[in-house]
Amino acid sequence: MEAVWTITPLNVGIHSAVKSSPAVDETGIYVGSDTGWFLKFDFSGREIWRFFSAHASFGFHSTATLDRERVYVGSYNGTFYALDKKDGRVAWHVRLGDAIGASSFMHDGFLYVAVETWRPDGFLAKIDARDGQVIWRSPWAGEHIHASPALSENAGLVFSGSNTRSVFAVDSRDGTPVWTAEAGGETKLSMTVHQDTVWTGSFDGTLRSFDARSGAGKLQIPLGGQLNSGLAVSSDGNWGVITSFEALSWIDLRDGRILRQYRYPGGRNRLIQYSPIMVVAPHADLVLGLCDLKVLCLFDDHARVIAKTGLPETFSGEPKIHGDDVYLSMDGKGGLSRIRFIFD
Repeated sequence: MEAVWTITPLNVGIHSAVKSSPAVDETGIYVGSDTGWFLKFDFSGREIWRFFSAHASFGFHSTATLDRERVYVGSYNGTFYALDKKDGRVAWHVRLGDAIGASSFMHDGFLYVAVETWRPDGFLAKIDARDGQVIWRSPWAGEHIHASPALSENAGLVFSGSNTRSVFAVDSRDGTPVWTAEAGGETKLSMTVHQDTVWTGSFDGTLRSFDARSGAGKLQIPLGGQLNSGLAVSSDGNWGVITSFEALSWIDLRDGRILRQYRYPGGRNRLIQYSPIMVVAPHADLVLGLCDLKVLCLFDDHARVIAKTGLPETFSGEPKIHGDDVYLSMDGKGGLSRIRFIFD
């Protein structure tokens, strides 16, 4: 792995929240910054357009959702935007609350968004992607919602978590609450839904799973250190990886066993917070993540480092793969990097 190009500056270190990760498809690279700018780049690193979200003291921290013609993203000014992918013009926008820090997702032409208010409180919203019409708003969560929501198509439910130390489910049709479950600590991580099971970690250092339909607790896996990433699931669904401040952990999702761990140098380090991803290779799933503060590594299924490259800065989001390249939006003034990623 080696850098093809790096664009700086992008972020400037405003706010301690996880930074926006790039969204990438065949039309280009779309990424937000904590300065309030949202930008599109081509694959040579040339800026195509930029859009400014006014009155957003912390800028963009969520990752955009893409369809064929538009890019959808929420800002810390509480407004959700639909932008034209060709020129960045606003197709529509809707003010939902005081801040949007979590990433949205799209299903069947509708967007699902976690919204925050300064009270502090929050709710989920469903929006028609065509025109920005709000279909429903869920009841108040009781605290900020930082966790990016997820959907179970089989159950017809949308899941998220909040600073009330709980996870919850609402009906995807009308936003009606279905269940709430204790999460042990503040839940700020992306929800992962796999085979009718909801997975999430919390700030108490425990990875938990819940029945998607009922919310009944299934597994509790203490991992040590604050959990600060979503769970990435292998292609066969049998295992997953998640990171804490202390280690990157491989988990058997069938019985909750910790299969192996890669412990970060120096023990607990609060600066290591990001989301690892799975890389489907010809013979086995690999894991892309950090092996030190500023070192991006590719791990095999035995937690061995098989490739690595240095980074100019830490990153707190999620690496994105498109073709043979990895795209990273880094913290501080590390910028946006394209890293060549080829394995045999």
